[in-house]
Amino acid sequence: MGHKGRNKWRDRHHSRHGGDRPRFEDRPRFEDKVPITGEGDEFREPRPRSGYPGTGGQDEFREPRPRSGYPGTGGQDDFREPRPRSGYPGSGGQDELREPRPRSGYPDRPATPEPQASTPPREAADHGKSLAGSMRRTFLGARAEVTLVLLLKNAEAVLEPLLAALSDQRPSREIEFLAVDADSKDRTPLILRSRGIRALYVPASKTLTDVAMAAAEGEFVIFLSQDTSPVGKGWLAELLRPFSVLDTVGLSYGRLIADADVPPYPRGLVSARAHISGKQRILYEAGEKSLGATFLPNTNVAVSRKLFAKAGTLPAPGAMLVEAAFRSGFSKAYAPEAAAILKGEIPAALLESTQAPVPITGMAADALRLWQTLAELSEHGDLPAGQKGDAYLFALRRFLDAAGTRIPAVARVARTLKIG
Repeated sequence: MGHKGRNKWRDRHHSRHGGDRPRFEDRPRFEDKVPITGEGDEFREPRPRSGYPGTGGQDEFREPRPRSGYPGTGGQDDFREPRPRSGYPGSGGQDELREPRPRSGYPDRPATPEPQASTPPREAADHGKSLAGSMRRTFLGARAEVTLVLLLKNAEAVLEPLLAALSDQRPSREIEFLAVDADSKDRTPLILRSRGIRALYVPASKTLTDVAMAAAEGEFVIFLSQDTSPVGKGWLAELLRPFSVLDTVGLSYGRLIADADVPPYPRGLVSARAHISGKQRILYEAGEKSLGATFLPNTNVAVSRKLFAKAGTLPAPGAMLVEAAFRSGFSKAYAPEAAAILKGEIPAALLESTQAPVPITGMAADALRLWQTLAELSEHGDLPAGQKGDAYLFALRRFLDAAGTRIPAVARVARTLKIG
């Protein structure tokens, strides 16, 4: 729009709204800003731009406001002196009343240490538990109360859940983990290194118990296989309870429960043996001839350091370890409340008969052992009717296989019945 068109539009616009704004014949220069006399211009002078006093506008009554920090310009900052930066006294600001605080480490003025927020004890404990066990004990100068020796082989699928279940035991104790890896081919060694768990090497000249006792920090050493899963958060406390009741206890082992995926025959025998899955706490003294006196599984077993110090050397968990404890004057305790579930293949030691040796030999002895096994399954085996029948057939098959090596007719009967 040109100059004439703009003036024409402005005249028409102002005439439409009553002509209350001054009209200019020509654009005023910057020096005078004085409009030509027109309608209503005698009573109101034009308003100049803000910040230029002396032009006759309303800014004559309001001086321009200078930028903060420049006193003496006639603005409101004359009543408020500029605030200097902290640490420069003598500038007239509020820092005159507060001297600058030097950095810590200068000898001319001791620095006041800033108060630090104290960490609650529970948060500090949780932070400490996030570290690896051996590293945490190194920094805190503490020792583990209990050492857990894990017997592993290709345990990648079960190792992480097992470690989580063991670390969540209550009441909480300082636990040290040691691992005996039987040449695993999966990621088991990698998981152990990532968790800071030491691996033990058992040479042929030493036993597992001696190597574990020499490397462990705890007063009690617990042996646990990868297929043994503790039941509940009080498993560890129940397994160690016999040691606090009697000073003569050198060994303690808990109840074993076969998983539902285990075949009926081994599961029935595990649940039938009173010294494996009984309901009463039993204490076995030295020289006792009762059922289960010399029995000790290779898992869910706790050994006291006092026994190791007295004996000097100990065999691996089993019947020979019980005999070594009896010779050293210690007893064995059975804690059925410390229950653990067995998964996978059941160890052969749990399936072997612990009955007293029979005075007869040959096929008559095999028949007597079969009768004892069937009696255990019938009276104590916790199996449904159909699975109990499968267990009976499996026990009969074992008997026929053993007898068939001496009597060919029995083997032919077994093949005829499709049992062997």
